[in-house]
Amino acid sequence: MVEDETDQVTLDLEQFEETKKEDTKPTLGDIFTDRVESLMKHRDIDNVLDDQQHILNNLEMMNEKLKFLNLISQSRYEASVTAFRFHMRLLSGVKKDLDSVFRRIRTLKTKLGVQYPEIMAEVQDKYTVHVSDDDDDE
Repeated sequence: MVEDETDQVTLDLEQFEETKKEDTKPTLGDIFTDRVESLMKHRDIDNVLDDQQHILNNLEMMNEKLKFLNLISQSRYEASVTAFRFHMRLLSGVKKDLDSVFRRIRTLKTKLGVQYPEIMAEVQDKYTVHVSDDDDDE
């Protein structure tokens, strides 16, 4: 008996929709929608939606890969900066040490030149190094 009532309601609903369609004139929106639907096949729309979903999945995957790459790059950059700072301090120390050594050598040369002027003149003539203008020495 319940089935009979359900069937009856379904039939009444279908009849109502048919009479409603017959009684009212289609609006411009209905006409436009019907024509667009007639131009496009549902299979084509499903294909477009599938392609869009595939592209979205690819973009999300690439976004995750880029996030991972950025994390790796950040950690390597920080390690490089730390190593660079260490090497800069090391080079600064070496430069100070070399400056000190050359200053001492110049001081010793001056003292020896004062104490032994003839010998220093001979040594300078014999072991003089010709420095070109291209060198960036002091």
